[in-house]
Amino acid sequence: MIASQTSTKDPFNRLPRVFGQLLTNERRQRKITEDDLALAVGLSGSAAVVEIESGAAEPTLTQFFRIASVVGKAPTLLLIDVINSWRSEPSEIFRRSRPHDFAHLYRLGYLQRPGDFRELGAAYNSVAEASRMAERINVERRARRHPLIDTISVYVRLDSLWLESAEIQMAREGA
Repeated sequence: MIASQTSTKDPFNRLPRVFGQLLTNERRQRKITEDDLALAVGLSGSAAVVEIESGAAEPTLTQFFRIASVVGKAPTLLLIDVINSWRSEPSEIFRRSRPHDFAHLYRLGYLQRPGDFRELGAAYNSVAEASRMAERINVERRARRHPLIDTISVYVRLDSLWLESAEIQMAREGA
């Protein structure tokens, strides 16, 4: 009995459903059929996709990476989207995410010489902002004959994770 209570209250049990909803949205936005996704990922058919999208089945790590490729996202960024969606739902333990809890940051870099990659210290909030700055910096670097900025690296920052005990939640709900 304790195990079943734990499993229904465990917020991690919501992850397959949240991933399924996100996958459904990503697939539909890109007009990918269930059959096409199944074929690209190596699943047995559209029924396997339906199971994953409903949260009844979980993809393997290899399947997750293939799914990310099919929907055109880096696996890390897809995982961040899943976690962000998962955290934004009301739950027994995790408080609602704020939009700025997960932030994508972009840094500029260049290859100094073979095997020596360098990044600049500043971070930017969008690819467009980083690209504009790279163009400005490259004008100066070109004039000085320094290696040009040729890379935009993506980082994901998690600002905070709030936990609350069952006692705090009960007090909040009872008040």
